[in-house]
Amino acid sequence: MNAALAAALASLPFQILGQERSLTLTVSDFVGTGAQIQNRMSPIAYYDVPIGHLVALKGGTPFRSYIKGEYVATIAPAVGVTHTVDLDAAGYRFARSARPAPTLPANNHPDILAYISDDAGATWTLTNVTAINVDTQEITVTKTASTNRVKIYYLLSDGEIEIRAARPVGSNGVSALLYNNSFRGLHEVNQTNIRSAPKFGTADRYSLSENFRLTIEANTNAVIPWVPEARHEIVIGAFDLPVKVTDPQRLAVQVEAMLRQSF
Repeated sequence: MNAALAAALASLPFQILGQERSLTLTVSDFVGTGAQIQNRMSPIAYYDVPIGHLVALKGGTPFRSYIKGEYVATIAPAVGVTHTVDLDAAGYRFARSARPAPTLPANNHPDILAYISDDAGATWTLTNVTAINVDTQEITVTKTASTNRVKIYYLLSDGEIEIRAARPVGSNGVSALLYNNSFRGLHEVNQTNIRSAPKFGTADRYSLSENFRLTIEANTNAVIPWVPEARHEIVIGAFDLPVKVTDPQRLAVQVEAMLRQSF
């Protein structure tokens, strides 16, 4: 922690209770909102800073984010052992990331996952993806003779993503924009390359006090369920500082001001 940052933190209304430690936020730390509105920027998932903590995002440091949309197709049971889903014809498009991918057929492709159901979607079984055609946006999957539903989770290409830091509930509702890009621009770059990977600006860090909410928002025609079977990926480096807040309202105002001054 540099001297300027230490001085800034000393002016905030809290007492430091322990040592700062590294923290990695992953997809399991985020909660789905269930409030997505298609074709309108709306929150899909959020992380709330716990009471008694100050969480700071590492500015200028790459983070990872891969988010999938869901498409469900109803099909007639047939003896064929594969089925091809035409996402483009359905009005959707998938992206291909720079992540290593297995040889097909496989059920662990990082960009495309497939599930089948023989009970109209009551239960789902992970199945192999046997072919992916980026040009035609077609995905071929393994099925059984009784399959009547196919569900595809695909890496989003259409639409936009924003990551925001919002003040606690009960405040004036203002949020600070930390990151924005098209889904295609986010997903198709090499996120392991420090030059091309997404970053939260160039400041040393962006501090969020207790009850601040880090939200992931999307504007896309795709449906984005925040469920384990989609295997979204989020990896955000952060710092965690245990604190005792003495004036929550003043702290929220000051932290918001610090966020806005960082961009």
